[in-house]
Amino acid sequence: MLVDAAAELVDGLARGHHPTYGVGSMTCSIYDTAWISMITKVVGDQTRWLFPSSFTVVVDHQDESGGWIGDGTETDVILNTAAAILALCSHRRENDTGDLNDRIARATLFLDQKLKAFWLDASATLPVGFEMLLPKLLQLLAKEGINLEFPARPMLEKIRAMKMARVRLDKLYEGHKSTLLHSLEAFIGDVDFDRLSQHKQMGSMMASPASTAAYLMNSSTWDDEAEAYLQYVVLYGAGHGSGGVPSAFPSTYFEYTWVVATLLENGFTREDLGIDSLKKIGQTLEGAFQAGSGFIGFAEGMELDADDTAKGITTLNLIGSSTPASRLVTLVDRKTKEAHFRTYAGERDASITTNCNCLTALCASPDASQHADVIEMAMRYLCNKWNTEPVGIRDKWHLSSLYPMMLMTQGLMSGLDSWGRGLLPALPTEVVVDALTVVHQIMGHLLRLQQDEGAWEGKRENTAYAVIAINRIASLPTVKPVLAHVNAALERARGFLRQYLGCDLEPEHLWIEKVTYGSRNLSQAFLLSALKCTILPSPPRLQELVPPNLDATLKSAKLFRQLPMFSNVAASRIDIALIESALFVSRLRERCLEVFPGRTATKEKHLAYIPFTWVGGNELHGRPLGSHVLLEMMVISALAYQVDEFIETSVSQLSLEAIAKLNSELDTLFDTPPPQPTSLLSSIPVFGSLFTPPPTPLITIKTALSHFLTTLTSLPYVQAAPPLLQSQVRLQLKSYLSAHLTQLEHNHSLSLQPPPTTTTAPHKTLTDPPSPLYEWLHSTSGSHTAGPLAISLFQCLLSPLLPSGPTPPKIQYLFSSLSRHLAALCRVYNDLGSLDRDREEDNVNVVNFPEFEGCGTKEEIKSQMMEIAGYERRMLDGALKELEGEVGAGKVMAALGVFVRSADVYGEMYVVRDMTPRVK
Repeated sequence: MLVDAAAELVDGLARGHHPTYGVGSMTCSIYDTAWISMITKVVGDQTRWLFPSSFTVVVDHQDESGGWIGDGTETDVILNTAAAILALCSHRRENDTGDLNDRIARATLFLDQKLKAFWLDASATLPVGFEMLLPKLLQLLAKEGINLEFPARPMLEKIRAMKMARVRLDKLYEGHKSTLLHSLEAFIGDVDFDRLSQHKQMGSMMASPASTAAYLMNSSTWDDEAEAYLQYVVLYGAGHGSGGVPSAFPSTYFEYTWVVATLLENGFTREDLGIDSLKKIGQTLEGAFQAGSGFIGFAEGMELDADDTAKGITTLNLIGSSTPASRLVTLVDRKTKEAHFRTYAGERDASITTNCNCLTALCASPDASQHADVIEMAMRYLCNKWNTEPVGIRDKWHLSSLYPMMLMTQGLMSGLDSWGRGLLPALPTEVVVDALTVVHQIMGHLLRLQQDEGAWEGKRENTAYAVIAINRIASLPTVKPVLAHVNAALERARGFLRQYLGCDLEPEHLWIEKVTYGSRNLSQAFLLSALKCTILPSPPRLQELVPPNLDATLKSAKLFRQLPMFSNVAASRIDIALIESALFVSRLRERCLEVFPGRTATKEKHLAYIPFTWVGGNELHGRPLGSHVLLEMMVISALAYQVDEFIETSVSQLSLEAIAKLNSELDTLFDTPPPQPTSLLSSIPVFGSLFTPPPTPLITIKTALSHFLTTLTSLPYVQAAPPLLQSQVRLQLKSYLSAHLTQLEHNHSLSLQPPPTTTTAPHKTLTDPPSPLYEWLHSTSGSHTAGPLAISLFQCLLSPLLPSGPTPPKIQYLFSSLSRHLAALCRVYNDLGSLDRDREEDNVNVVNFPEFEGCGTKEEIKSQMMEIAGYERRMLDGALKELEGEVGAGKVMAALGVFVRSADVYGEMYVVRDMTPRVK
């Protein structure tokens, strides 16, 4: 059944191709329908509406609210309603009826409300041409007496001006092709339409009914060819004669390539799809590439672009027509901060999916090995995009994040497969591992979002995207431990999809043009592919990517399932997060081994569980952090263990006088010039040589600590942070080291006290405490945890997300407040888990303070410690809530949520098991 349906789909594409107008299945658009409904034609001595049925469609689709809602987005509703009002006004001039006046009044009120609620900033990604189309519609409506002002209008006009500054309309008269031709309705009154007829293709202006309508209405001479195009679209487009038209027609090459490539990439063979049909499609594409000198657009005669060119290369190679990618690589834009493929020349926002398709095309081409540098560039670009905007990744051509996730999976997996087959021998290991980590994160995110009925977002096409992506990732050997769970998830999804097989349903409006649209052909191709695809074996070399510690890491699931925060989390979800964690261990160890040379596996146990504390926290909080931030915070966490062990094994061997002297001279340690390497740990080679007693001379210890301090303060993300945050890092570094040195002095004082004389007092009580317990928890003890230091470094990582300019005092105060409450909370948890060890080693614990002197039993002590922890938790929650009121519930708070979760993992682990290595 699947094969028959796929063959029928491809055969329909091949046979449905009109020699002049091509083929297209995009759904109808009220926006474009409204534009063609305004065309009048003089016949004899009479002027008549050319498409009265189109105006009927517009009128019939007006919602009770007054607007044109459809299935689209906020910008859809605005454009559809504005264009429809303009159409109503045009018809009112000929037929001034009460019904039209009422419709216009209700629609205007609706549009006014929508515009006033519309939010916009300079960084917003807008649908195709929106910043040009809406200002012109508002201008035209003003001529009809409808004046609309709204808060976002100045920004909209500013964005339009920025776009106009990059284009020259007069170039159109010289025959210069531009995407502007697709939206000529935005330039009514600004261009001479009589001088644009040279740009017609199939009678259309870049396959746009709206643009063609604007051309026909504003040319002084009637154009029969343009009329014939519109008549054909009305009759044979998605409206099938009803009067409705799509936002683009035809879309021949777009539909050919997306449909055929999707089917062949997901289990269908050429024989399944029909050799003759594929031959016809292949010949059409080959002719298009020849006519475009190695490039194609979305249809015949359209502007050439990287996206359709890439998909065309992939399609031709899949059907057996060897097609190199040598022309495609010329579309790389190397002038920007990050080199990437540009879809069109002069585009405002780069397209992630275009770069995904280009990467896939490069890997599918016969000359892939010749373009290894561009493949590496594309893989880096995509990984960086994911790490910058994980899970919230969006593309300007599609509404759903699932679509770019699917294409990113296909692109990165193509790169990994090419590396596995030996085609990319020089591909850096870091790129390979980063790509592997990203696709695992995509899989984990997709599985987490699956709904109970097996769907994603309740939509057929989105579910198909997720299935195709997960199925491709499941071929990796690193997925084997959770393959049974993955297969079960895929089967639930296919069960959801099977109920729609053979149903003639309106495609979901997920794709973005001027307004959103769907495509029957594409929707069917994705549905069939999701039901057909199977997990194929990966190249044997990919086995090298399985972390050697994976089995041991998965065994730690038993510990993590004991933690309250993971007690209700599915075992498979924990296992998936543990696999992702294992992918970080080698990178973490590589950086830490320069600090811990020759350490045994038992002494490195923290390197095995630190990644999960961050990956697990990220998982529970919706995965807002990318790999780069996660790795940096893992390194900070590992460094805290490194410093703790260094202090206890080396610095503790100094005399009390030397320790006090070192504490008083911490400021001078910042004066050493920073080391050249930018890696957090690789720049401290001398540090690692100090871990083995006998005691190290003071001068060597000071040199090591200077390396540590200057390395942290010279980190790129610290150097890029505002001066206030840089100074906070320096202050917290000093407090952190000072707390360690002060703790040594307190431990020494405690060791001199005699043991308790009664069994009712199991712990020593400080006879001369340094301060009340509360002050100690919020000063020396809190700094000792490295929590406030980690928050200050984390804040530097988050600084690009904070408002530009100086940080308001209250915001910085709240960051400090939450860091202190969190540090106190973690210290109490730590001390609760290390009661016995601290008693044996004479380490000062909260129970050594006089406030605990009256607690006789261990159970009573633990109960009181949990009460204190509960108080600190409430204070922490209050600080977070207050901070959210200042910065909003956006990316900053999501990131902080992960930080707190990760700290909680440590806290709960300490309660279950003492994780601190014994060094005495």
